[in-house]
Order: sequence, then C-alpha cells, then structure tokens
Amino acid sequence: MDALPVICLIMPFLLALGGEPQVPRKELTLPGVLSRVEAAYPKVKGIAQERQAAAGKLREKQGAFDTTVSVGLEYLSYNSASSRGKNAEASISTATVEMAMRSGAKLLVGRDANSGLVKSPISSTGSDGTIYAGIKLPLLRGAGVNDKSIAELQAKLGLPLADAAITQVIVASKAAAGGAYWEWAAAGRKLTVARDLLALAVLRAKQIAREVELGAQPPIAITEAEQEVRRREAGLNKAERDVQKASIKLAGYLWQDDGTPLPPPIAEQLPSEMPAPAFLDAARLQMSREGALAKRPEILAIALQLGAVSLDERLALNDGRPDLSLVLQPGQDMGRLGIGETLKAGINFSVPLGRWDASGRRDTARAKTIKLTQDRELTKRQVLLEVDDAWSAILAAVERFHATDAEVALAKQLEVGERKRFAEGDSTLFLVNQRERATAEAIGRLIDIQLEYQQALLALDAASIAL
Repeated sequence: MDALPVICLIMPFLLALGGEPQVPRKELTLPGVLSRVEAAYPKVKGIAQERQAAAGKLREKQGAFDTTVSVGLEYLSYNSASSRGKNAEASISTATVEMAMRSGAKLLVGRDANSGLVKSPISSTGSDGTIYAGIKLPLLRGAGVNDKSIAELQAKLGLPLADAAITQVIVASKAAAGGAYWEWAAAGRKLTVARDLLALAVLRAKQIAREVELGAQPPIAITEAEQEVRRREAGLNKAERDVQKASIKLAGYLWQDDGTPLPPPIAEQLPSEMPAPAFLDAARLQMSREGALAKRPEILAIALQLGAVSLDERLALNDGRPDLSLVLQPGQDMGRLGIGETLKAGINFSVPLGRWDASGRRDTARAKTIKLTQDRELTKRQVLLEVDDAWSAILAAVERFHATDAEVALAKQLEVGERKRFAEGDSTLFLVNQRERATAEAIGRLIDIQLEYQQALLALDAASIAL
C-alpha cells in the first residue's frame, strides 16, 4: 500500500490529536447579552424617559387642583355718587384661599376688610373685617365629570401607556440582540469547519509533494492539491470575515452602565456549542398564546387608548347637560360697626341651546371607539399569528435538523469510504476533495438550521413577552 493513501485514511485522526492548544475561555452567553441590553442599551435607556415624561404630564394636570392664595389691596379716591362734586375715599383689602375639587366643587376661605365710602356692590365691613367660607357646587354639568378631572384621568392613563411603549422597545431590542448573538455563534462554528477543512488540505498537499519528489505521484498531483488549498483558503477568509461582521453587529448592543460602548467580542468568547434543536412541550404553545394576549404592549396600548376616548365621550355627554350650580357663602363681620353673621347664597342655571360642541365631541369619541375596537381585534389576530408562525418555525427547524444531521452522518460515511477506495487505488484525489467539501457543506447547513431554531425561539419569546 502506498504511503499517501495511508496518510489520507489516518489524517482526520492526526488533525484531531494535533489541534491548537486549548486556552481558557470566558464565554459570552445569551443571558449576559440580554442583561446588557436591558441595563445599558441607549435605546432602552432613552425610552425609559417616556415614563418620566408621562409622570410630568400627570403632575401638570394635577396642578389644576392646586390651592390658590390671593391677596389684594386697593385705595380709592373718587367722585361720590351720592354727593356729586364731593371727594370720597375708601380702602379695600382681600385675602382668599381657593381650592378646586375633582368633583367640580370650588371651596374658598377669605377675609375682606373694607372701610370708607365703599362703592356698591362692594360692601363695607366692620373694623376687623369679614371672614367667610364658601362653596360653589355644580349639580348637573361639571358634577363629577369636568374638563380638569377628565384631563387628570387621561394623564394617569399615560403612565401605563408609557410602560407599554417601554416594554415594546425592550423586547424588540432583546430579540434583535439575541438574533445577533446567535448569528455570531453560528459564524464561529462555520469558521471552525473552514479551518479544519483547510488544515486537511494543507497536510495532504505536503504529503503529495513528498510523494512527487519520490516519483510515486505525477507532478500534476501537486497542482491539484495546491488548487484545493487555495480554494479552501478563500473559504476560510470568507468565514473569518463573517465572524468579524457578526461580532461588530453584536457589539452594537453591548454597552457599559456608564454609557461607554463595549468592544466587539473576540473569538475566545464564542460559545462552546449551539444547543441542538428539540421539540417543545405542546402546552408551551397555549401558554405563549395566552401570554401574548395578556402582555403584548400593542394590545395594552389600544385598551388604554379606548379608556382615554371613553373619558372624552363622558365629558362630551356631561357638557351637553344644563348648568345648575349652588353658591353658599356664610361669614362673620367683626369689630366696630360689624353686623355679625353674613350670608351669600344663590343658584345659577343655564342651558346650551345648540349643543354642537358637545355633540360633535361625542360623535368623534364614538367613531374613535369603533375604530380602536377594530384595531384591537386585528392586533390580537396578528399577535396570535406571530406566535403560531414562530411555533411552526420551531417545529420545522427540529425536523430539518434531524434530516440534515442524518445527511451529515451519511456524508461522513461517504467521505471515509472514498478515502478507503483511494487507499486501494480505486478513487482519485478529486473525488476525495469533493467528499470532504460535501461533508463541510452539510455541516454548514446543519449550523444554519441551528441558527434558525434559536431565532425561532427568540421570536416565540418576543411574541409572548417572555424575554
């Protein structure tokens, strides 16, 4: 038996024993990547400010119910109406504390101190002034439903609406980062395959060169061997570039807590293996569907928008009612010339005749409600289809993985068989090279299926907000 065929048979074992020395690895894991995204990814940190903005908007609307303190002082010098041509003087001082209630009522406490010939309808007071407390109470329009209270309720809805937007960005960012991570891992696996394939060709070329020198092989054999080395070198260069490209893409999601970007991960951080695709428990599908309907931010956002529109309709219906309000303001006039108890009481009534403003806003709110209801049903359908599509992709990936894994095993058998035939002089170097490339291509397809499986898992978790 010639030396070259023997070398071809034992070459895979030599490569396995003579590989590069193992170095300590600090693997970059998927949970580590996802935690970095949630903690420091600028897009996530930026969207988190949406809640602060919503909280600020709520405080703004709550400001309509701030207590107001007013103080006034006036001095009057004027022509007396009761004695024309005679100068009259008066001083008027007021201090009030007023509070608007969410029910629509207005409460006030105040003190008036008026002296001199005070003009009508402002009345004089005793020397110590008049203290009073009052309430203006709406009985129909504005009773419990008014523009200020509705604006506050809508601003409160802005907080969970901001949370929904934040969740949507976090989940989308994690899914994208997870996809980039597995692309990087798959590229690393393919790089290993390309290196092994090249090492095999280099070792064979050396052996053929030795056989040519001894006259055991024709000179053309070294040409064919060198051609295969160059072909595989080009394949290795492409695989190296693919790893670099995937590493740079993944680095876009890796940031430190202080906002400093982390460098692209290096080869030593590649995961040691990619999990083999496996069928999931059938109950997982139902759980994912239920989780998607309960937690998807798009559905929650539409529900909150429906709540805001419902408040608009309530306000519009209330604004179409007559305005009937009660005013009651008892007081105490004190000091010299004071009269003791005072009272201001009254009732006000008004009714809008056209009511176009209120009815127009009511019709607008009802139209928005119908549209949002349809949008919600469509969104629910789309969400469930996303879950079903991801589930289908997982099942298909598992089945394809098993078929391709069997293909890889058969390709390896053919490769070994071709080497045996070559050792016996029944084959050629060309066919041996073809068998080796076929095995490498089958392994590459197997890696692609593993990548698709992991991406489908990410899609399922993203669709059901399980990331």
